Amino acid sequence: MLPEEASQINMAVHKRVQSSSFKKTEFALTALVDPNWNSPAYIRDGLKWLADRLGVIEDEKQNNIAGHRHGA
Repeated sequence: MLPEEASQINMAVHKRVQSSSFKKTEFALTALVDPNWNSPAYIRDGLKWLADRLGVIEDEKQNNIAGHRHGA
């Protein structure tokens, strides 16, 4: 059970995630597949921005590859 005071919650969470028994990767992967997990908006926005940027880069690569094939 978490304490009621914000500073105490902060300390409890920090202590927990810093312990050697806390498996950060396992936690992250579990959170990703949990249908009840709601990512913070800034994380969703950042991932959307990144996906959009990567999509542009991938489109540019495909266009360049296609252009070289047709132009060569």
